[in-house]
Formats: sequence, structure tokens, C-alpha cells
Amino acid sequence: ARDLVDRNPVLALVSGYMPQYDAEFEALADEKKIPLVGPYTALPPRKEGEHDHEHGDAAHYAFYALAGLAHQAEVLIEAAAADHGAATTRLAIVHPRVASINEIAQAAEKRANAQGFRSVEVAAYAYGQFDGRAAVSTLRASGTDVVVFLGSGEELVDFGTAAVSAQWTPNIMAPGLLVERGVFELPMSLSGRVQLAYASLPTDFSEEATIEFEKLHEKFGIDYSYSIAQISAYTAARIVVEALRQAGRNLSRDQLVVALESMDGYHPGLVPPVTYGPNRRIGSLGGHIVSADLVNGRFDDATRWVELDSGED
Repeated sequence: ARDLVDRNPVLALVSGYMPQYDAEFEALADEKKIPLVGPYTALPPRKEGEHDHEHGDAAHYAFYALAGLAHQAEVLIEAAAADHGAATTRLAIVHPRVASINEIAQAAEKRANAQGFRSVEVAAYAYGQFDGRAAVSTLRASGTDVVVFLGSGEELVDFGTAAVSAQWTPNIMAPGLLVERGVFELPMSLSGRVQLAYASLPTDFSEEATIEFEKLHEKFGIDYSYSIAQISAYTAARIVVEALRQAGRNLSRDQLVVALESMDGYHPGLVPPVTYGPNRRIGSLGGHIVSADLVNGRFDDATRWVELDSGED
């Protein structure tokens, strides 16, 4: 990426993909003062409000379309507080000891403490060594009501199966991206007690964007094998085109940043509407809450959106 921007006077970087190097990619954009729009990542390296234009701190030039996993975990915390009442609810956060997941768990714990849950327990386990029975024994003994699970789908099934075997049915919440379709392997007796968070859903699709997206596939002979990455790229491109339209003819990188910062409720078509600002670099700051119907092996049609505070004045 550094060689690319050193050799070419690019106006912006659009939908970049640098797995495990998200922070470095963002830092490069800030160093070179090149807008980075819609990087394809579930782990934006910075939380909102941690950049400062006046002093030139990092994160000035990076604009993310969707909330990352840390924000999705916070969405789950907000939903748990709303559904069960924080003051009377004992909450546990279960996660593997992995640097990236540790950060997600810390964000969830901070949000839970701010909400004032009756108790917040963090149960970490060694990566690849999850013991569902042991976790159930510990959390059941402490009277846990809600479990925010940040492990894999396989580990979630292990946990749920152990819980039902122990005749314990807590409310279980998880980011959908982490557990994926494994949720439908959970015991049916947990149906109605399992909720997932997603940054976007097909219900966010507009008719116009859906038609355009399909036409692009037809025109260039692209299949849908990597549809999530394709939606990310399409979204980033739509955001840039709209920012270019707003920026006008006398275009510069800084003017493009200003145009992006003025974007308010713009709908790119395949994800929720995005809003940026001087202290906001995540366009869609929230997530959908979806309940799993384990009896019929499907998600409930009814969903709800939980918005997070952006920190903007």
C-alpha cells in the first residue's frame, strides 16, 4: 500500500483490505493525508472521539462505513439493558484470550459498567481450550442472567448444550459475525433466548441499489462467492461518489474530507444510512438485533436497530 501511494498521486483509497494491519493502514492514510473510505474490516482500530484535527492526531483521514465488532458487542449490552433492566440483571462476558477479542470484551465491559448492571463478570479462557461445562458451572453458580458470548460458533454450541444439560437457560447474546450459522445448532429449548447483533442486514437494501448491484455482476461476470466483500466495496464507492458530488469541482483531499464530514443520513443502498462528522468516523454507528428461532431454524422477521452515542455535540 505504501508503494502504491508513493508511486501514484491518488486522491483517495477506497475499500482497502489489509487483514491484521488495519491500524497500520489507517496510520498510512493519516501520514500521507489521503482519505481512506470504507476499509473492509470488522475491527476498526479506533473508537469514536479519539482523533483531534487541530493537533493532527491519527484517524483524521479514515472513514469506516459500518460499526465493528466492538461496537456490535456494545449494541448487545444496550439491548440487554433495555430488555432485562440493568439494575436487576447479572451479566457475564465470555471470550477467548486473543488480543483483538480482548479489546472487544473490554469495550463491552466498559459499556456494561456504564449501564449499571447488578453485576458484570468477565470470563476469559485460553484460545482453543473452551470448556462449556466449566463455564456453565461458574456462571450458573454466580446467578448470571445474560451471557454476551464472544467465542466461535462451535464454542457457542458447546456452551448452550452444556447449559441445557445443567437445566439452566440464560439469555445468550453474540455478534452474528463471530458465531455465524452455528447458532442454529443450539438446543431448541433455548429458542427465544438467543439474540445476535449485525452491523447490516438485507433489510437495509434499497430497490435501486439492489438492481444496480445485480447489473454490475451481470456486466462483469462476477459471482456472489464473496458477497460481503462486494457489498463493502460497492458501499465505499457509493460513499465516495456522493462525497465527490458534494465537494464540487475545486477538489482536493482536504475538501473531500470536509465533504465526507458533512454527510448526514446518506443511504449507500446496501447498508444502513451513514453519517460522519468532525468527531465521527464510523458512518453507521449501531446494529440490528435479531432473535434466533431455533425450532424452525430461522431468524425472526422482526428486528430492531440499536443506535450508539457517537459523541458528537
